[in-house]
Amino acid sequence: MKKTIMTLVAMLSVTLNVWAWGGYHHKLLAIDALNYMGSEYANSQEKRAYDLLVKSAGSVEKAREILGNAAEAVDSFEDTRMGGWWVGYHYTAKDLTLGLMSNNYTSLWHFINMSRGKDDHGNDYGGYDYRYRTNDPKTIDNDWIVMAWLYNQQMKEKDYEVTEAHYRHDSYSRYSQYEDFQDIPFQPVDNLGYYWFKEFVKNPTLQSIGFVAHAAADVGAAQHTWNTMGNYHVEYEEWAEDHHFSDNLGDFDRVHE
Repeated sequence: MKKTIMTLVAMLSVTLNVWAWGGYHHKLLAIDALNYMGSEYANSQEKRAYDLLVKSAGSVEKAREILGNAAEAVDSFEDTRMGGWWVGYHYTAKDLTLGLMSNNYTSLWHFINMSRGKDDHGNDYGGYDYRYRTNDPKTIDNDWIVMAWLYNQQMKEKDYEVTEAHYRHDSYSRYSQYEDFQDIPFQPVDNLGYYWFKEFVKNPTLQSIGFVAHAAADVGAAQHTWNTMGNYHVEYEEWAEDHHFSDNLGDFDRVHE
């Protein structure tokens, strides 16, 4: 038992970037998308959107900066606290001076489980839900480590009433669904993206479109659509960021094909 506990402590002491593309890569992806809309490959709608975004920013360079920075910022939102009276409530494990997770708990809204149908909220496809992780339930992987850290921790009720409500598009919820992490059905990332698109429609800004771009980029990682923080999630996303330029992953010819 002592050996098991020490092993867990050692694993928890390692920084895990387990929830999303690195912030810098989100920025690159958003800028690539803007550049594509201004390229010869863009269709008429894409070119119209490009012209609108660039005009509103004042220049191409400014549009890239605002859009990219907004896409990068979403993982750092302080809108989701997990905890309880016994540990307090925190936006991230770093609040407790642990290097366990680099992302804030807001990143738990950044998944959509395409391997299952309707979720407990009535969404056609649900968000992250530990109960349906893709790995063997007996496997100690990133999903299990995060679950062990947050076991029986709940979402702060104020964040449920605000953040969860924002991402509850065409679905239903009750606070009791967010009381034990290992059983929480988080809302899917497409609801997040749609919320920020609605905000853009109400008050058009490049920042809100950048937030939408973040959601769109997340579903470009297979693990985000397969309900897992494991399955080489971190390794894949780090490889993509490291090779973005060296392998020309944003090559418009290949994107168009």
